[in-house]
Amino acid sequence: MLKPVVTIAALLTIGIANTAQAQSWQPVKPFKADYKAYFKNAAIGHGSRTLEAKSNGNYEATSTAKVLGGVGMSYDDTSYFRYKDHKIVTEKFSRYKRVFLGSTTITGKADGKGGLIVKSDNKTKHFPAGSWGNTLDSTAFQIQFQNDVKSGQTSFHYHYVEGDKIKDYKFKIDGTETLKVPAGTFKTIRLKRIQNGDRQTYMWLAPKLDYQLIKLQVLRKGKQWSAMELTDFKFQ
Repeated sequence: MLKPVVTIAALLTIGIANTAQAQSWQPVKPFKADYKAYFKNAAIGHGSRTLEAKSNGNYEATSTAKVLGGVGMSYDDTSYFRYKDHKIVTEKFSRYKRVFLGSTTITGKADGKGGLIVKSDNKTKHFPAGSWGNTLDSTAFQIQFQNDVKSGQTSFHYHYVEGDKIKDYKFKIDGTETLKVPAGTFKTIRLKRIQNGDRQTYMWLAPKLDYQLIKLQVLRKGKQWSAMELTDFKFQ
């Protein structure tokens, strides 16, 4: 995610603003969120996301989903991370994915330099940190994204590991909107993924719920291809 550009002309103001931001910055609060998933306009599954603060100051985040009762596809992701200078550092993660013809287990751990060492199918790959900063797992990326929107960023660029591959995602603020989902009606910030092709991806985050994702929608040739909507939410 790209950060806002600030001019040198405001040097004095920057010093004051940075101090205030450091004092006021608060990470996303622990939560549990449940979702319903759709293919086109048909409900096909459900999922959940959780964030829990641990006694040692670290965090545990989970992301799970089942499609067609788990017969079609299911996954269970867990990430353990900490914060350093307001940014997430993944300590370790795991992903168990089941599809009709089999299953895959992927595990990863920190390399001590902001990157990840990932094991999958008896193969080990190293994904180092880069000019973008730390390389995250897919579940920690979701929390970092919430934090960055909460902190006031307007454009975003991430590199994260999904499976045994690195993903490069960019987003931008696309406006505000009052949106109704099964969990209620919320004032939201709408974000759009920057991508090529005939697909468009939008996300809606609700400030009232500490910038929780309340809807994700993928359009293909202008029509809904897939989506997920928040059905229940609570702070932990």
